[in-house]
Formats: sequence, C-alpha cells, structure tokens
Amino acid sequence: MAFGSVCSPAQLAVLTRARLTSLVDVAQQRSPWLAKHLRGVDPVHTPLAEIPPMQRAEAMAHFDDWVTDSRIHRAEIERFMSDLDQVGEPFQGDYAVWTSSGTTGTPGLFIHDPIALAIYDALELVRSNWPSWPILPRWTPWPISQWPWPAPSDRYAVVCMTGGHFATLASVQRMRRLHPWLNLCVHAFDGMLPTDQLAAQLQAFNPQWLASYPSSADLLADAQRAGSMTLQLKGLWTGGETLDPSTRARLTDSFHCPIRDDYGASECLPIAWECPLGALHVNEDWVLLEPVDRNLQPVPPGAVSDTVLLTNLANHLQPLLRYDLGDRVTRMPLPCRCGSPFMTIRVDGRDDDILELANPLGRTIRIAPLMLVGALEDVAHVHAFQLVRHDPLTLELRMDPEREASDAMIRGQCAVRDLLQKHGLANVRIVPGPETPWRHPVSGKLRRVMTQVC
Repeated sequence: MAFGSVCSPAQLAVLTRARLTSLVDVAQQRSPWLAKHLRGVDPVHTPLAEIPPMQRAEAMAHFDDWVTDSRIHRAEIERFMSDLDQVGEPFQGDYAVWTSSGTTGTPGLFIHDPIALAIYDALELVRSNWPSWPILPRWTPWPISQWPWPAPSDRYAVVCMTGGHFATLASVQRMRRLHPWLNLCVHAFDGMLPTDQLAAQLQAFNPQWLASYPSSADLLADAQRAGSMTLQLKGLWTGGETLDPSTRARLTDSFHCPIRDDYGASECLPIAWECPLGALHVNEDWVLLEPVDRNLQPVPPGAVSDTVLLTNLANHLQPLLRYDLGDRVTRMPLPCRCGSPFMTIRVDGRDDDILELANPLGRTIRIAPLMLVGALEDVAHVHAFQLVRHDPLTLELRMDPEREASDAMIRGQCAVRDLLQKHGLANVRIVPGPETPWRHPVSGKLRRVMTQVC
C-alpha cells in the first residue's frame, strides 16, 4: 500500500462521489441558504465542476441559514468566542469553533462537528506522523537511521496566535482538555512576543518538537544560530504560511532536524500533508481541491492558479462546497515517487514579508508578519489593511475606507506603534497611506505585510 493511500484511484473516485453526494444532500435538506444556492443540483449525478462556487463574504452574511443545525446562531457563537477562557472548549457541548484572519476583509467563522474533528485527528495521526509509516523509500531526504521517533517524555511547543479562538491554539487546548496528561508536555507560546523573549521561554521549556509559522520559525532560527537558544529538536513542523526553499534550508541548517510542512485552514484543518520526499499530498478522500483561474475555470497541471476551490467532505455542519479559499496553488504534473496516488500541490498562500526595521542604535530588528497582523486584527479590530515598509524607519498603513470605520486608521496606527515599542522600535514612524490596499483580482485577498521594492 502506498503512503497515505486507502484505496486505488478508481475506488477513490467512487468513495469521494459517495461522500460528495451525502454532503450535497445534507446541504440541500438542512441549510436554507444552500438549498437556494444549490437549486437544480442533483446530489447523485451533478459533476463537481457544475456545482456553483461559494464566496466567503456571501456565505458569512447568511451564517445562520448556512449551518445545518438550526440551534446554532452567529450571535451566540460570537458571545462564546468573546471569552478567551473558552478557547478549546466545546460550543454547545459538541462543536469546535474557530475564527480565521480577514485576508479578504471578511473574517471567517467556522464550526466543526465531532465527526469532522475525529476525521481531522485521524488524518493527522495516520498521514502526517512519519514514524508511523512501516516502510520508508531509500531516497528519503533525511537518513532513515536518523529519523525521529516521539518518546513518552518528549515535550511539544506550539508557537501561534494566542489572542483568540484560532484553529491552532483551539486545537491544542482541545487536546489538552481531552487528555489532561498533555498539560505536562504540550504548551502553546505567544507568537506576538519579541523574539528574544519567545526564545527564552522556549529554552526554559526545552521542547523536542516545535510547531510554528515559517516566518516565526525563521526568526527563532536567528536566535538558535546566535546561541541565545540551543534547542535540540527532533522535528520542526511548519504551517499557515508558504514555506519557501530558502527558509526551509535555513531552518534545517539552524535546527539540524527534519522539517515537515503541511497545508490547512480554519475551513478545513488537514488539507494536505507532506510525505518524506517533501511533497504536499491533498487528503483527496476527504478534501476536494480545484486550482482555477480568475474565471473559476480549471487550470492544467503545472500552472499556477489564481485561486483554489475547497470542498470539505468531512463537515456536514457548515457545508463547504467549492468554497473560494483564495490561495494560489499549483497541481504538480507528475506523480510523487513516494507512491501515494493522492495529488501533490505547491502552495503560494500567505506570502507576507518579514520586515527589517532599525532601532535607535541602528541595529536591525526583524518583525514577523504574524505579529503585525495580530496587532491590527486582534487589538485594533481592523481587517482590510496593508502595511508597507518603505525604509527601516517608515511603515505606511493603508486602509480600505469602504470596509473599515472612520477611526480604523487611528486604531491601527496605535496598535502597530504599541507593538513596535515592545520590540524597541518606538522610533519607527507609522504613516497613513493615501492609497487603498491592493487586492488579488479574483479572491480579493490582501498581501497585508510587505516591503516596497524600489
């Protein structure tokens, strides 16, 4: 049996068709909004490509009529999520609720039922846990004899956003609640902290496994190379941003351990897993992913899409059928040598820049985009923005006046200024930008933190 596969390609097609039929049927029967959206769609015979796509803004505007449980109301979820002590706790005793960033100017709110959560957990355990695979091909990039195996005493550190009900933090807290013994060995760390403080906390915890955004891991690699942090990692997991080859090389050189990337979202946590050869395989038995052009038509293998349509076959509570995720994805034209029949992709998702700024002594301080986005979204409560570095002492903050309140610019400037002050960068100016943020012409997503190319 090839890595990660459960059946042959023909069997996979039958399986996914049956699951798609079930999802469409549930959506039409139990979701008032989707019943209208899917009018005329035959659950059994309509091809996937003929199902009308979904856009986030429209779906979120009909949230109460979108979900298939009439007891669920957005207002109640928002009240629940306003209490940060409830992160990882079940909503109404059964459901997980996660919020996503507002890269389209519309923050996402997603709810998952116990069956979907069990499927996500199983996919992570079976497909993403390299040491569980019984056979490794001889061309693996990391020597088989040096591949890591988790030990009962191992500690796991997760660097993430901690100021809300975000998928990563909520998932960590959920697992700690379900399995109290994990409280001793699994800990979430605030990715908004200055790098030196975060490095000190990680050094004190001394994890064997680290999970992080690529940009945050890149800053921690600076601390590791400088000797202010001396972690002996067995493995490093990355996700949430694009992991480019140069960043992967720096992380490998700094931590001297295997790097495992994955691709997921608040809409569907386990979209794709990385095999030992470094290829991202879509979980095609539970996830349908369609790379499309700006007209939402399929692009051929090897071509970079304008966006990608996601169908989550696991979640019947908040059906996602050809949902415009907004990421640029390339379907690789050749099958992976690992033997898995699942399609492989390259993701150009979030590509925000690490900003290099100068403190009053002229020292360069690197700020991860995660920190800046967190300050603007979670502190200032603005989402339609773009932050542009013009020089080491000047940041331009652009706002979309049609999507943000009149005082959003002031709140945004204050939030960024407070963050930079914590990093010793009180001298950096945050100036209001005369332009509105540039958006992707199809998905409407923003590249929110960037360095201006002169």
